[in-house]
Amino acid sequence: MSRNSKGKKVPNHASTPLSDTDEEEYIVEKILDRREKNGEVEYLLKWTGFSDEDNTWEPKRNLGCYDLIAAFERERNEKEKMKKKHTSIQEKEKHQGLNENHENKQDRLSQDKKAVKKKTKVQMPSLLTGFDRNLEAEKILGATDDSPNGELLFLIKWKSSDDCDLVPASLANKLCPQVVIKFYEKNLYWPNLKSKTSVKN
Repeated sequence: MSRNSKGKKVPNHASTPLSDTDEEEYIVEKILDRREKNGEVEYLLKWTGFSDEDNTWEPKRNLGCYDLIAAFERERNEKEKMKKKHTSIQEKEKHQGLNENHENKQDRLSQDKKAVKKKTKVQMPSLLTGFDRNLEAEKILGATDDSPNGELLFLIKWKSSDDCDLVPASLANKLCPQVVIKFYEKNLYWPNLKSKTSVKN
């Protein structure tokens, strides 16, 4: 199925009516996968109102569904971390097993079982934002107040990374004020004050 334009429609500050030459836009329901092709990041997209047979790979630069991309990348990074941690634990156990004798192994297993019984809560890994991973903010892609508590959130693109995170504006104001200022300068509309003063005179 061929489409003229892909991705979630992003509202413009100066919205204009669609003409006959404008391309139709489709809404992304879900991001299923990610790949790099010829040095460009592409996402496998499930489209709202279409079957799985119509899923397509689309370049990131053509997409406007920043929140879906950010959520997908965050989940992907967490899976990678868990996979690396699991592999690391297996390697460590393998090396320890070669160096320990059988009695030490039994003692360690017994201690581990006791420790597991004492634990009452399962701790879930926390979702870290770019600031928590010591990444530097490159730019703010957008803003929303669609959080459970109505707090203003910025969608931040990180330097040296394809990741984007929704970050509370209060945190961004403290940790990257210049990036916040650039975002506001780019997106605020200021009326022409000269024409108003000349009318009064």
